[in-house]
Amino acid sequence: MASVTLEPGQYYLLANTASGGYSLSVPPDQTYATGIGDNRAVRLLDAQGQVVDLVGFAASGQFEGVGIPDGPTANPSGQISWKRLPSGKDSDNNAQDFFFGESWANPQNRQSPLYGDN
Repeated sequence: MASVTLEPGQYYLLANTASGGYSLSVPPDQTYATGIGDNRAVRLLDAQGQVVDLVGFAASGQFEGVGIPDGPTANPSGQISWKRLPSGKDSDNNAQDFFFGESWANPQNRQSPLYGDN
């Protein structure tokens, strides 16, 4: 996805809207139905196209530090997601920055209040 500018501390919600996917009331900023593109990784770029942040599964080969492991894909008990904890902090190591959770029901999108000091 191109041409989206985020403020420091601003959220961006990606959601899988395929059958059985995301179904919560906060509208996603972007949806997908067949998986995350670019080999299971998401990059945040600056205006010059340089990578500012990157998160990816270990099998993708695209991640910071150590990649995150896959979460369950068969019959999860509720909404599943990865989120950066603590929110807004980046140690440049995906395995330390991102955590998997089931039934986390606090999604944030671009309309949510900014996180932290800006």
